[in-house]
Amino acid sequence: MLILDTASGAWVPAEHLDVDVRASGHKAALEERRSTVAREAACAVRVEKKLGVVLGGYVACADELGRRLGTAVAAIRLRATELATGPGRRPSRR
Repeated sequence: MLILDTASGAWVPAEHLDVDVRASGHKAALEERRSTVAREAACAVRVEKKLGVVLGGYVACADELGRRLGTAVAAIRLRATELATGPGRRPSRR
């Protein structure tokens, strides 16, 4: 198993290092990974925000189209009902 030797910055076999150097190597590797995770998380937040703006526009557009479609379907059903029942009574002109 290789461990980071903080003095040389190289990865060396664990049996060549004493306990304190091993512990500091593990700590340094852990801190490096933590900083990488923090950078990636910050990048992910920016991407999610940008994606939310883009998808928010699509959601608004889809909602508007859904409302228009619902109105159109209601109008079509009303017209179909009117056509199926025949002409309505018209007031006579005298």
